[in-house]
Amino acid sequence: MICADINDLRAVNEAQGTKAGDELICRLANLLKQHFPRNQVFRLNSNEFDMILENLTEPEFEEKLEQMKATLSLTAGLSVSLGSVWDDQERNLDDVQKQAVELMRLEKQRYYENQPRTRKLGRTESLRQLLQAIERRSFRVFLQPKVFLNSGSLAGAEALIRYYDEEKGIISPAAFVGNLERENLISHIDLFVLEEVCRMMERWNQSGHALTISFNFSRITLLSNDIVRSVESIVKKYQVDRSRLEIEVTESIGELGKDTICKVLRRFGDLGYRISLDDFGTKYSNLAVLSDIRFDVLKLDKSLVSKSCDDRVSRQVVRHVISMCNDLHIRTVAEGVEEEDQERILREANCEIGQGYRYGKPMAEDEFERLWIR
Repeated sequence: MICADINDLRAVNEAQGTKAGDELICRLANLLKQHFPRNQVFRLNSNEFDMILENLTEPEFEEKLEQMKATLSLTAGLSVSLGSVWDDQERNLDDVQKQAVELMRLEKQRYYENQPRTRKLGRTESLRQLLQAIERRSFRVFLQPKVFLNSGSLAGAEALIRYYDEEKGIISPAAFVGNLERENLISHIDLFVLEEVCRMMERWNQSGHALTISFNFSRITLLSNDIVRSVESIVKKYQVDRSRLEIEVTESIGELGKDTICKVLRRFGDLGYRISLDDFGTKYSNLAVLSDIRFDVLKLDKSLVSKSCDDRVSRQVVRHVISMCNDLHIRTVAEGVEEEDQERILREANCEIGQGYRYGKPMAEDEFERLWIR
């Protein structure tokens, strides 16, 4: 299914009159008829159209979609946001349509966010450069250890993306992730990280070291077509235990696409992957999310951990959250642990795992193996 919606239609109606807006709608309808039979195109409201395509393989569907995008890109004065879903499983049509609409709205949100920004490169060129950077190993996966607070032994690690520049050296994700999200390319990085993690784990398993590694999936990645299948393909390639893979998501994913994201995470959970709620304790935190998704892990944000030593209220919040998680059989991980007092407070509160500079900074694969894989 493909959902198409005209951008800036209200602005056109207000500035040029409804006749101009109607002309845009007619132009879009005529363009869609060039690519799809009449019985496959449905107009849902004033400026939204749905295309229902049957008996197409995924490559055929993608080819149809790219052809339509190419036509739209060459049509002056008409900007359209698209959301597309291909699935070979028997699903309720309303659910598929809802997912396509959510993806379309996500693209529309990015469109409006990007209006003030002048782009030097089109998305195709950006994707080409990204894939080239991955191919030449400019992107690196670093690992930050997690330790059991009671014993100090290794509990696992978090995989973190870094970019290597020949002149500037290692560059943190803050410098490039935002751009990749705006260009809708972040899923390529998320899946690259996963594949690198699985490659490492396959080698460690062969030497008798079974570790649990966590990695972050963005909202855009979780809303991507066939994300579960893409992940499963990588995991099966390296024959990695799913229960050793921990998908981290933040509560700040927002409402847009939330229903679809919850469904996707439930599918991952049913397959045996561990699901982790990251950054709990930030301004976005909401306990209600714990009832929406079955989380295996809750990560206390470093901002909350850092206050626990000096602020009594923060210390009590930490203790109550950890107690609640223990009652719900949710493992707790404290991020940003740097001081002995923080570690002591967390241990006394029965927090199971710590992560932070007290145990090690994010490090390259070879350094992690030298320090932690013996």
